[in-house]
Amino acid sequence: MKSYLLYPDKDYIKTDNKSLYQDIWYDTIVNHLCVYDKHIKEIYLNACDLMSTDVNVIKYRQDILKDFIKNKQIMKNYYSFLNELLTMFYNNRFEMNPKKVTESFNAVIRIYPDTLVGLENVYRYFDKYHNQFSSNGLKSYMERYMKTMSLEYIEKLYELKDLTLFTKGYFTEASLDDNLNIGNIRLYDVLENKKEIKKELHPTGVQLRNKVSIFKEYEYDIKEDKKWKHAHVIENPKALAASEEDYMSFTDEALLNIAPRICNLFNDIYLFFQKSREEMAFYIGAINLYDKLMELNLPICSPVAHNKEERCFKCDGLYDVALALQSKHSVIGNTLDSASKEIFFITGANQGGKTTFLRSYGQAIIMMQLGLFVSGSSFESNTYENIFTHFNKEEDKTMESGKLDEELGRLDEIIVDLKPNSLILFNESFQSTSELEGSTIAYDVIRALNEKHVMVVAVSHMYHLYTLLEKDYQNNVYYLRASRDDSGTRSYKLINEKPLRTSFALDLYEEIF
Repeated sequence: MKSYLLYPDKDYIKTDNKSLYQDIWYDTIVNHLCVYDKHIKEIYLNACDLMSTDVNVIKYRQDILKDFIKNKQIMKNYYSFLNELLTMFYNNRFEMNPKKVTESFNAVIRIYPDTLVGLENVYRYFDKYHNQFSSNGLKSYMERYMKTMSLEYIEKLYELKDLTLFTKGYFTEASLDDNLNIGNIRLYDVLENKKEIKKELHPTGVQLRNKVSIFKEYEYDIKEDKKWKHAHVIENPKALAASEEDYMSFTDEALLNIAPRICNLFNDIYLFFQKSREEMAFYIGAINLYDKLMELNLPICSPVAHNKEERCFKCDGLYDVALALQSKHSVIGNTLDSASKEIFFITGANQGGKTTFLRSYGQAIIMMQLGLFVSGSSFESNTYENIFTHFNKEEDKTMESGKLDEELGRLDEIIVDLKPNSLILFNESFQSTSELEGSTIAYDVIRALNEKHVMVVAVSHMYHLYTLLEKDYQNNVYYLRASRDDSGTRSYKLINEKPLRTSFALDLYEEIF
């Protein structure tokens, strides 16, 4: 049984991308949405692996998230139950180990009653509320559970709960079908010619009559192994038994032969709930973030995603979510439309909102491709295969090479993983050398990336870089400028205008001197 809450038909794999998260302050967003929940934090720190380029998967998650927001308390209660149930498994040291079936089975015995109660409670909970959900993902999840863990199935599990680990001198076997029906119970008399059987099967000298742990000392199939030629099937074990109680002990031992099957069943239940909690944590984290943004009266929207081969970007009021959460008040957003341009070139006044926009754009792309809501009144963009950042770093005095070498080294690491239709965000890169050399390096990099169909969004003070781009890519560059008036007052909004030659020198002069 699978949960399938993040993808309609598969699970996901985890990796990491710390540099990206730090550069666009994504880790700040994670810290606010996890609310001290390690499971939420873990799944959101694997965002790059959860990002999807499939617009259908994005829509699939968006629909589920809408259901979660609409039924917040119902889903929070279920998430709390998952934590409680999995804690019980953990506290009882349940772990399915084929080499230690006895230990696994003993753990099953300890958790059996509480697990069955939990299974039944989940069924009744879903039966009560499933009609309130409309998304295919959540409805399928609940229906799949109710079909697999039906009340009839759980009732059969209740019938198996009285298991023992002892024998009375006979060996029994049984089978368990897919519907948990016990059948083919057989009783073997292995006490004839005890000495010969003892010698052949139990070199350690443990007698069958005393106590048998089938997990440790019995490894033979009675029906096939010739060593059991002295054993014979007792056709009517009930007539042989001195009492009903004696006969029940035979059937109890028969159940021991199917104990590994029961352990596997419980392992499947454990893995299902474990994966459910992992994927539920994703949506619970989104609810936490939703609540915080609503408290701050900040607008959010359900983004429209386009295929990665397209180039499209429109936004209305796009703002930096991390900055808003840190400042605990509304922040200025941007309204832009880049049409189908593949290069964004952002210039203008220092502290005018350029880096803030870069962060907000990176955050929005990640959140959109995760299937979440996005900041602002509307947002529309193509998806990207990967997303990378190359931000100007503070100079490290311990570096053995120069700052430019360090920047080129980081770029080389990015290029190794770069694929067509990826996105890379540059923030004042290659400005540790002269403007002429820095512009030439940046231009060559942008040209090579553009040839590989990689989207480039670059913040830069280098006017010469603008002249190079204007010459060769005039129709494919979306120019943005952070505006300020003659008095130096910033609006913190970007406008669709080309760079001004004089604005950079004045700002740099003020910053340095």
